[in-house]
Amino acid sequence: MSHFQYPILDAVQATAVLVQQRNLVPSPGRTGEMAASVVLSLWPRDDSYDLLLFRRTEDGYHHSREIALPGGRQEAGEDARTCAEREFLEEMGVVLSPHDVVGLCGITHTQVSSYTINCYLAILTSRPRLNPDPREVEYPLFVPIEYFLNRHTSSVEFFFWGDHGCASPIFHYNGAVIWGATARMIAQFFSLFNQVS
Repeated sequence: MSHFQYPILDAVQATAVLVQQRNLVPSPGRTGEMAASVVLSLWPRDDSYDLLLFRRTEDGYHHSREIALPGGRQEAGEDARTCAEREFLEEMGVVLSPHDVVGLCGITHTQVSSYTINCYLAILTSRPRLNPDPREVEYPLFVPIEYFLNRHTSSVEFFFWGDHGCASPIFHYNGAVIWGATARMIAQFFSLFNQVS
């Protein structure tokens, strides 16, 4: 387990300040890519937080049955933050308040499905009841953030598709495999967290 200069609650708040200070601008997507938004949400638990993920249902698309952050494709005329909040409501059945959403904490790209993904950090002050959409959500998955802070829980793997390849972090949690863009966005967040903890 990592050693912290601050308790986790303080480190999360310091990370929130860092996210706001960085003031990232959402990406509309590189040429040939579609824009999407996701929410990396932290849910209070005693003196710490859980990170909410979910397993996608089998729907025939590229990312079926993968572990993911709530989110999806940006609609015409919709800004990135509105997209993130709408998708969170549609998939998890929870309305995020304006105070919950801290700001844009990272941007990444998918290799197979050609998306630019804007990742928003949300820090909740309570644990509202989830009402997941069964058409999209096989099951929600709460992961204690301490899990991601243990240096022994992640590895790096190299993935190939066609003539291309990339290195990506990968996490294994209670039988679930967290990889690809989701793992990269989680790693981006904890890179910021480690700067202040």
